[in-house]
Amino acid sequence: MKIYKPREDSKLLLDYLNKISCSNKTILEIGTGSGIIAETAKSKGAKVIATDLNPDACLSAKYKNIKTICSDLLKGINPKKKFDIIIFNPPYLPESPNSNENFPDLVGGKKGYELTLEFIKQAKPHLTNHGFILFIASSLSKPKELLEKIKKLKLKSLILETLNFDFESIFLIKVW
Repeated sequence: MKIYKPREDSKLLLDYLNKISCSNKTILEIGTGSGIIAETAKSKGAKVIATDLNPDACLSAKYKNIKTICSDLLKGINPKKKFDIIIFNPPYLPESPNSNENFPDLVGGKKGYELTLEFIKQAKPHLTNHGFILFIASSLSKPKELLEKIKKLKLKSLILETLNFDFESIFLIKVW
């Protein structure tokens, strides 16, 4: 299997991670891909666990000495385990006629945000009292609709950063 290579979306997460203190924080990265986010958090003093569905990504992260669980979202995480920060760079594009065949690691559902919403539902009980979630969303995936659904889960959200392109904008969103 192919491992997701860091792109502009990963850079948004990395830039934010480099601005905050990670020392002695517990961080969970969902869908670690190349492992660059987990590796950065670990180098900044965090206790890190990474997950991915892709066995190759899990193996790659393990080679980087990152505790890794091959799992779908948070299904492999102990239900009692809490984290200060949970990070996910999800597949966030809406389905198109060829999207599932050509770009399975980019499509997040019919509207593009369904996988992200499921992730947030699973992540919520794993947050410490002052914990938060960081994730990426696209302007192509109805972000206002997603933020309304997050609000209905009794969570707050804030768009931290926006990166604009000719065809879309991507957002770094914090949820707590």
